[in-house]
Amino acid sequence: MILMESEMKTSAERGPLGLRPKFILDTLRAVEIMEAMQRYIAFAKPIPVEWIEELGEVLDSYNTFKLRSDSLQDDGCHAS
Repeated sequence: MILMESEMKTSAERGPLGLRPKFILDTLRAVEIMEAMQRYIAFAKPIPVEWIEELGEVLDSYNTFKLRSDSLQDDGCHAS
């Protein structure tokens, strides 16, 4: 998409850059944990219990976000 000069906003007009949403970080962390688990499985090494527990926590957090987001959409609202 090509923006016309009049459509471009300066950083002062856009405001400061905030944080990445937690669900994005949770998704990236879940992928990272699962990839590490696959590497351990490939070498027939036991998967640390801490990884399994953290994966469960991250997925629970993501599922909580997803349920909340779906609920807002069902109510006609949009998650921000």
